[in-house]
Amino acid sequence: MEEIRKHAIALLVLIYKLQREGLRFEWALDERLAQMAREMNVDEKDARLLAEIIFKKLLNEAFEKNDPVPEMDEGKMGEVAYAYLQWIMRRDGIRLKADLRRRVGSTAKDIGISTDEMVEFTKILVREGFDL
Repeated sequence: MEEIRKHAIALLVLIYKLQREGLRFEWALDERLAQMAREMNVDEKDARLLAEIIFKKLLNEAFEKNDPVPEMDEGKMGEVAYAYLQWIMRRDGIRLKADLRRRVGSTAKDIGISTDEMVEFTKILVREGFDL
């Protein structure tokens, strides 16, 4: 799988994950984003910008608004999204259960890609995330 496609899928998966789980806000959000950027090994400005873009997109959807959303290069968004997904996986681990293929297939369908491509993406994410 090409890097650009891997990053594009990562962005789709991240947005899907945040749409399903919601966004958590806390008083120390700026400090938390800075810490996450360091742990993910990405530029703090890029991490903040991606968070703002996703936040505004989700708010626009939730309240049927059309407020302006900051712009960021799609490739850079995908890189940061991929780093964020790896960070989440390392932090939380990954639960391997018998229904993994079904969950991966369901996610693929929901974000509009093939199950085979999502399986390949998941394998790459896990291998790279855990150095397997």
